[in-house]
Amino acid sequence: EDLMVVKNKIPFINENLTLKKTIKIINSKKLGVVIIRNKKKETTGIFTDGDIKRTIQKKNTEINDLIIKSIMTKNPISINKDELAAKAIEVMNRKKITSLCVHGNKNKKKTIGIIHVHDLISAGVL
Repeated sequence: EDLMVVKNKIPFINENLTLKKTIKIINSKKLGVVIIRNKKKETTGIFTDGDIKRTIQKKNTEINDLIIKSIMTKNPISINKDELAAKAIEVMNRKKITSLCVHGNKNKKKTIGIIHVHDLISAGVL
């Protein structure tokens, strides 16, 4: 919790947004990731700058109008806000990812933060 990007700086987007608009948000927030939510504000997915590259390689059609819900990573990996930073690093290494959603009160569908590997490095955890 002490190292996570807090709620008001998290790039939350609606799951019905187009890829073109999603890319603009990823670029403007400079975190390399967006958290996707449904109408109930529940986290349904995650989409990273790496996913953009993979989508471009896979699709042979116009990609700008793709709806993010159809290409996002569903049920993103999440960690409880009370876990130690070392646990976050362990999960990232095991899953080969660079960002984790952070949740509180054991409700994984309500993202309250993002922890990125750079935050852990900056804090001297690695």
